[in-house]
Amino acid sequence: MLERQPQPALLPVPRPQPAPVHAARPHGNAEPYHPNFALREAYRPKFGGGEAVEISAKQHGVPELIPQPTKAFEQLEPQQKAVRHAELAPMKTGLSAAFNAAGAAAHAVFEPLIKLSGAVAGAETDVFYDAEERHPWTCDTCGEEKTASQVEDTNITAACAHDPASCLDCLQTWLRTDLETYAWTKATCPECSEVLQYADIQRLADPAIFAEYDRVLARNLLGKEAEFRWCLNTSCTSGQLHIGGDAAPLFRCSVCRQKYCITHNTAWHKGKSCAAYDASNKEGHSKREARQAREEQASLALLKIVSKKCPGKGCDFSVQKRDGCDAMRCPRCQHRFCFQCLASYEEIHAVGNSAHRASCAHYRRSERLTWH
Repeated sequence: MLERQPQPALLPVPRPQPAPVHAARPHGNAEPYHPNFALREAYRPKFGGGEAVEISAKQHGVPELIPQPTKAFEQLEPQQKAVRHAELAPMKTGLSAAFNAAGAAAHAVFEPLIKLSGAVAGAETDVFYDAEERHPWTCDTCGEEKTASQVEDTNITAACAHDPASCLDCLQTWLRTDLETYAWTKATCPECSEVLQYADIQRLADPAIFAEYDRVLARNLLGKEAEFRWCLNTSCTSGQLHIGGDAAPLFRCSVCRQKYCITHNTAWHKGKSCAAYDASNKEGHSKREARQAREEQASLALLKIVSKKCPGKGCDFSVQKRDGCDAMRCPRCQHRFCFQCLASYEEIHAVGNSAHRASCAHYRRSERLTWH
């Protein structure tokens, strides 16, 4: 029988390493020299210590990178060290330039923040603005948290002896409601009832609300002039002085050209003097009065047909029948009666329909109670 022969073990193949350099480098055969290793060792970072180079990053506390020489470098002759310094000078210059650029960039980023922190630390601000975002202010009216930009920073009026307790939105809503209540003539403080002046309303009110207030105020002031008249045309907002009064009743608007009578405050009665207009109005008024009297008489006659006085004791309330049977109930005293003959239903229930009057359509002499 053939036996399996053991296989020889596989040995790991070593990776090829760069050949060390001996006499080819300026420090001779003092120690084998590897280029990458020597470069890494020569520029191994050392934080702190040494003399700092004057670069912009120094003022920000950024530590300097100080080269650390190797033992092999220390064993070189002065002339050989000078050669090595000359070889590494371009790389050192590049690293210094990059470090300086990084420091300048850091300075550009942090300098505005440093200035801002100094400005905030030295600022003396009002209680509302000092807490713009960190400590919101609560409105007493709506109960919502507000920032300083949403709060009036001065008293509502010069006479107010208190700080504002309502936000601007609530103040504007209050002003609109108050102006509408007082027919656009005045507004009061929502907290102490002081009357707001013209400048206060201009400062606090919504622009559209202030424009309406200003317009009404101007109209009221002009209306106090005895000879000033507003145009009666609803689509015209013009007004003008009218000299002469009742002696010259014809008013012609200079804007819409409409004509009015200032004596009767109506459209101009063309072809009639004011006296003739009054006479025709008096005649027309008499005719209207006669017509109204006739209409009232007809209404009373109709009322007697469709309604009757309640026969309940001490009631005398007018009960109107709209539809249905003649059995009525007074809404005031709850008395039940026949609408035709006013007979009480207490008697009708007791003796039957013979309790109706003989002239009533529901009267029956010998019948018992029937419902109708």
